[in-house]
Amino acid sequence: AKRLLKALGDNVNRFEKAHGEIKDYEQPPIPLNFGPTGQA
Repeated sequence: AKRLLKALGDNVNRFEKAHGEIKDYEQPPIPLNFGPTGQA
């Protein structure tokens, strides 16, 4: 697992040096409404 993490980090660093910084976009919130709303 540690070797994989290091390899991914190295790949990201090489990519950013070649193509510029990777922008980290905000993820939209995930709606947590499962099924129809109930009636009280």
